[in-house]
Amino acid sequence: MLKVAYERLRLPLVYASIAIVVAVLYLDSFLGPVKDGLLPAAIGVLLAFGIQSLQNLEKQGLESFTGAYTTALEAVPELSKYVEHDREVTDIHVIAATGWTTVRQVLPTICKASSAKRIRITLNVVDNAGPFADVYPGHWGTEVDHTLQRVREQFSDPRYEVVVNAYSYLPAVHGILLNNEYLLLGFFGWDTASGRPELSGAERPHRLYRRRDTTSTQLFEVFDAWFDHGPQRQIAAIHAADPAG
Repeated sequence: MLKVAYERLRLPLVYASIAIVVAVLYLDSFLGPVKDGLLPAAIGVLLAFGIQSLQNLEKQGLESFTGAYTTALEAVPELSKYVEHDREVTDIHVIAATGWTTVRQVLPTICKASSAKRIRITLNVVDNAGPFADVYPGHWGTEVDHTLQRVREQFSDPRYEVVVNAYSYLPAVHGILLNNEYLLLGFFGWDTASGRPELSGAERPHRLYRRRDTTSTQLFEVFDAWFDHGPQRQIAAIHAADPAG
């Protein structure tokens, strides 16, 4: 009840205090000794509300910028907004399973939204020849091959610079990092609906974070560490400095 009363009275108190300050300044001779008590009280109220407003702004700045999504695909329209004003470069880092959903339904929308002269994409997918290949869903191997073919066809325009890496570790982190600033992050998990545990990534819940939010720092560190340092090998390069492309 006190909180509700405070919210209702806050603006009227501020406006009344401003009116008192103005009245004291312009009606000095008419107020007499009353002004000596009114002015400090009004200024005190304004200072209190001013300090509180600054504290609220600071608090909002420290809170994580997040959006919750049932699957990675649900976040694509929101992600596209963050590249609309790119002019020189749009930089996209992806950790996926096979990358098949990414190249068909995620990257085309994001790339279309960007007006940048260059779009750099680094896509990390599972290694079919890696030590954990036997625990991957059966269709993952075929999908990786389809992804590589699709990449070569879809990003033939010189505007794109694409590198595909195959990582050899059991996948844990799933996500997309845009311009080193916005991170859509999810985690691989085991789907037991069929009775046999099976890895899944893009179909699981994801959240969207902004790097400059202090409470998101650790999550960016987790993604960056796996993206940069997880054991991997390059398997394709389109318009990049690698003869394998």
